[in-house]
Amino acid sequence: MRTMVYIGWMLALIISAGHAQCWPRNDSLRIAADNWNSFLTEEERLFYQSDVFPFSLAQKGRFAVESWRGLPPGSRRFSFNGWDLYNPLYGAWNVQVSPHFRTWRTVAEMSPLVLSYLPLPRAQEPRVVITHFLDFVLNLSLIDIDFTRQYSKSGRIWLGGHNFLRQGSEPNGASQIQTTSYFGRVEQRLTSRWTFVGSYYQAHNDFYLPPEQLFAFTNDQFKERVILGAAGIHGALGASDSTGVFLTGGEFTDAYRQNRVLQRRGITRRYGLTAYSFWTRAAFRLGVTNRLEHIRASGVPFVPLSETENRLYLILDTRTRNFRLSGSGGVWYNTAYRAFPEGSLKARWQTDAFQITGTAAVHHQAHSMAYRALQIAPGAFQSAEPARIRTAEIQATVQPFRYLTLGAAVFSSQYKNTADLTPDTTWQVRTISNQGIKGQLRMQFSRWWLAGEMTYNFNWEAAFAPRWHGLLHLGMNLQLFRGALRLRGIFTLNYFDRFYSLQFHRLLRAYIRTATVRGPYPIADFRLFASIKTLTLYFVWENMLSTDYSFVNGTLEMLRMFRLGVRWTLWN
Repeated sequence: MRTMVYIGWMLALIISAGHAQCWPRNDSLRIAADNWNSFLTEEERLFYQSDVFPFSLAQKGRFAVESWRGLPPGSRRFSFNGWDLYNPLYGAWNVQVSPHFRTWRTVAEMSPLVLSYLPLPRAQEPRVVITHFLDFVLNLSLIDIDFTRQYSKSGRIWLGGHNFLRQGSEPNGASQIQTTSYFGRVEQRLTSRWTFVGSYYQAHNDFYLPPEQLFAFTNDQFKERVILGAAGIHGALGASDSTGVFLTGGEFTDAYRQNRVLQRRGITRRYGLTAYSFWTRAAFRLGVTNRLEHIRASGVPFVPLSETENRLYLILDTRTRNFRLSGSGGVWYNTAYRAFPEGSLKARWQTDAFQITGTAAVHHQAHSMAYRALQIAPGAFQSAEPARIRTAEIQATVQPFRYLTLGAAVFSSQYKNTADLTPDTTWQVRTISNQGIKGQLRMQFSRWWLAGEMTYNFNWEAAFAPRWHGLLHLGMNLQLFRGALRLRGIFTLNYFDRFYSLQFHRLLRAYIRTATVRGPYPIADFRLFASIKTLTLYFVWENMLSTDYSFVNGTLEMLRMFRLGVRWTLWN
């Protein structure tokens, strides 16, 4: 079995591929959104990318971060609606509280180290979208409502929220999981050129974990709250520019209790000013952006810390018929360190059937404030240098036939001056480097399609990555009763080869690599969608092979899970 899997992924690499997605290329944005929104969390989206290794505390809705191409958690930053989704106290973002029901995909415009969540297309007409599902193994339930309407000729409002709940069967709520979010956005046109935008996002996360020590009989409870807000104007000073100024604010609070006794409480507040201006001349675009932010963190067992951070960038984008060059360069400054240059470069050349892309980026970031403010053992982490993250990649894709897309990529990544906790919880400073190859393929024949993606990490023994990580999707797209009923099915085989398991440090919310090697794990899922006009019914069968897998010690996934749900779009 294992030899056959290796041979299969080697073949996938040799004929590897374009842009593997979990829906056919000719689907509309609405259909694509229906597919991805049948998934529960952002963690699940990351689970289906071969160069991402998910660090989940198991059972959806708890806590999860991602390692991209072997780099430590927090290396990649996410943004949505003008917010920087990042908690500086712990150095990473919990993807479980990402606004995934408000988005439909992620993009990296110039730097793969910074990803933007793209919102779902907002309709001009009034619209209500209701999503509901039940999980019949964990007794999970979710209800999500998305509302859009134009309240005047020059104003529009977008509201949304979801409640994801598992009561569980253990006494005193020891198996409870709850994630709740609220979202609002107002757009009001002020003049023919200027528009006011105000937005708000709030999320609550509450869950329990079993004790770290067997038969300890502790009740470990974790709570997290995220509040983000932004307000500003965007428009144009002239006929060929786009300009915007926004005030942003955020508060991150969390608590960890053991048998109701407080072990940790963190409070982080961020206040920022973001300004940008872009000028466009034919095939040439020039811009400048500046993001100024003040950060304050405190809590237990941390001493208060306060620092200011600023990123000033000059952005250039130019293109011809077959060539595009995009670049950004500037200065990152943090009062806890000093100023450092950073930037990114992306070049792409393409024809009708061939494309080659090269990217390179270097970013800096301050070490986790929790590490630098810790008052108990192992003590505060001290470093005069921030973390420096470098990546480089060359990717080529070719479409020899209309139904076949092939491609391959070679990448290198490095995280220098990382603060790392050893298994005996002492600090060490090290550089994590990884090189790898990634292959993808896509074939589509009439109503059937096949997509494959595989990543091999050469330095998996030192990086946060498995040796091999492969994905294979087989899908169908059928229309019955003269198009009145549309059936879409997706079978996925997700294969994780050998990797070093992790230990979750509950006090610092950190992930520590252990000496235990796990894998390989073949994990199979099946999803079926039935769409009738604006109504979509879906059935999900996860872990069909009942693989007993785990990435983080002490947390186990369910052997099989069944989910039944509905997504209904109402137009008023």
